[in-house]
This record gives sequence, C-alpha cells and structure tokens, in this order.
Amino acid sequence: MTTILENLLTDVSPFAEAFSELYMHEQQFLRTRDLQQRYSVSRTTIANWRKSGLLPEPVAIGPNTKAWPAATIEEFEQRRAVLGRNE
Repeated sequence: MTTILENLLTDVSPFAEAFSELYMHEQQFLRTRDLQQRYSVSRTTIANWRKSGLLPEPVAIGPNTKAWPAATIEEFEQRRAVLGRNE
C-alpha cells in the first residue's frame, strides 16, 4: 500500500527532474546582472570592459537574451588575476 505522500512524490519527481535540469542549464550562463553582482560593478563598467576587449562578447541564449558561458567568465577571471587587474 502506498501513502498519499509517496504518490505525490512519484507524481512530482518527473517535474523535479525537469526543473533540476533546467536550473543546471541556466546556471551554465551568466547574465549582465550576475556579473554586476559578482564584481560589484555597474552595467557601464561591464559595457566598457566589452568595448575594450577585456571581456568577450556574450552569446545569444534566446531571441532577446545574451549571456556569457560560465567557462568564459572563469577564463576572464584567470586573465584578470594574471594581469593583476582590479577593475
């Protein structure tokens, strides 16, 4: 005999798995606001970093959405550490 809770968990688990996959997919990209929080800088600073070539251009992840792959940001941080930049 299964309990109501067991039935609910069984019914919800496909949704939980889908949500988990979606969440992990979203976390592979960082948007401008994520970089703002991560580095405590303004949108203008991020735009200046892009214009100067310090930060690469983001990639399109949707029709109106651009973001940086997490690996790209990790490379950016390594370059900054090597160059000793605190911008």
